[in-house]
Amino acid sequence: MAVYKPIRASTFQDSSNPKFKSNICEFTNGLDVVNGTKVYKYSLKNEIENDKYSNHVGMMLDDVSQEIVGDSEGIDLYSVVSVLWKSVQQLSAKVNTLESQLEGKEERFCTD
Repeated sequence: MAVYKPIRASTFQDSSNPKFKSNICEFTNGLDVVNGTKVYKYSLKNEIENDKYSNHVGMMLDDVSQEIVGDSEGIDLYSVVSVLWKSVQQLSAKVNTLESQLEGKEERFCTD
């Protein structure tokens, strides 16, 4: 059985230089990935076996979109951050659209 241990570092850097990549195209469905992925609260089996009961929060490999699967045992955190980044961009665009639709309409709701 695998034993999970925390890793600490001041930073982790993933190479993101386009010269190392091919088949580059824009990823557009961040919100679909986020909304389609359940998040769970759980304990690690090896912690329970050692009478250490910690609660963790995270995703289960079997439930996540292929966009964020790392290898057969894990989730690629750089991909998770990138999907979340795209989701924030999509939500920001929606907020901007709603704000522009509301411009000028707020005066109708003021009662002086």
